[in-house]
Amino acid sequence: MHIITTLKHHTKPGESCNPTDPVGWDEIPDKPDILDPIIYTPVRYNSDTGQNETHIGIHLKWTLDTSLETENIEGFEVSLVGLTYNPGYDYDYYGQKLCVFFNVSSADLVAYRDGNIVSYYFDCYRPVSPYCEYSLSVRTLPTTDEYSPDKGTGPDSTISTVRFPIPSCADDRIIHTYECNNVEEGEEAAHWTPQYYLVSSPNYHTINLTFDLPDPDFGLTYFKVSLQNFGATLGNCWGYPFFEEVSPMSEDTLVYTAVINGYNTTFMTYIITDEDVMGEFKGKYCVNMLPDGPDSPCGIEGHPDQQCLTNSDRVTVLDDPCNPENPCKNGTCIGLMEKYHYTCDCHPGYVSTEEENSTCVVNACFGNPCGLGGVCNTELSSEEYTCNCSVGYYEDQGTCKCMYYFFHHLFISSPDEVLVKRCEKIGLLLWQLSR
Repeated sequence: MHIITTLKHHTKPGESCNPTDPVGWDEIPDKPDILDPIIYTPVRYNSDTGQNETHIGIHLKWTLDTSLETENIEGFEVSLVGLTYNPGYDYDYYGQKLCVFFNVSSADLVAYRDGNIVSYYFDCYRPVSPYCEYSLSVRTLPTTDEYSPDKGTGPDSTISTVRFPIPSCADDRIIHTYECNNVEEGEEAAHWTPQYYLVSSPNYHTINLTFDLPDPDFGLTYFKVSLQNFGATLGNCWGYPFFEEVSPMSEDTLVYTAVINGYNTTFMTYIITDEDVMGEFKGKYCVNMLPDGPDSPCGIEGHPDQQCLTNSDRVTVLDDPCNPENPCKNGTCIGLMEKYHYTCDCHPGYVSTEEENSTCVVNACFGNPCGLGGVCNTELSSEEYTCNCSVGYYEDQGTCKCMYYFFHHLFISSPDEVLVKRCEKIGLLLWQLSR
């Protein structure tokens, strides 16, 4: 099949750009093994200005192991999704998915073989912006919409994805690019936004906000964090927000360093709890962060357009199903951090109802009151039980007793298990003789 190189704008991130018809799962190739993006700075001609401009691009490498299932490969789908909303720059591609397709022998790809490993190289087809993060994917074609226990379900079985952040204009690799040249010296802070802005609720009544810290030269020493309710009906943030100014030195913050794409990156996590909000802390929230500082140019007089960028994301905070009342009553409630679900670890003598959001009810068979000579049966949550006695036993006052008292004194010094087996054997023998 000949795959025409195409470019699609405004495809939604959750959708496939796949131009080929799906095939059976046994006909698809393996997915790429390695995705290795690096920054490069291509020069593009601007027909509007008549000038050459240096932009930020992504050089992408991926590999295939031809000793695996690659004979069915017809081409590649390479896609880029913008993960950062940054209106201060032209190429954040937030909410878009850009796709391009290649034949295996496309002139736009460079291939290098080393034994069974073939490496493909491609210079990304669109400029990207500083301070933004992107998701890069390579999908081998064709894909499938059939289920396979080995390859997974649908088209995702042939795709590999990596997240790639672009650094700030302070980075030597991009300091002279088009968008960074438009930032006047001393005003970088007004264009700064974190490459990572992660909002999560790892525990009940808790929000963690994590982001990478700016260059100290920017003068952004504190961050205004606010919470607002998110209205699902109106689809927006509303209400008077909880507001707090935080810094890396604040009591509820954690600062640490991690190596990201070969660079040391300093992160700050700010933890918000119900004690901070001082009220009912559950439901959907908008979490906003506005950087600021005494030496930053954010909103300085005479420059109303130089407002620092506000970052925002939504998160759902769950109520603790185990508090303030214990729904298990006769056991320990264990929250599952999944919607409003919990499970019960019941005390001895009680059993879980084994249903969603269960409770602990009495277990009439606890300790097996029927004894070793029988099996106890009961209905869930019932305080009554019956005994299913073994051969040679009969039920008497809620327990199983050996029918043959004549032999009982012979077994009185034997272990209970031995007594049961002997009583069963004698009972079975006498039952057979009586027939």
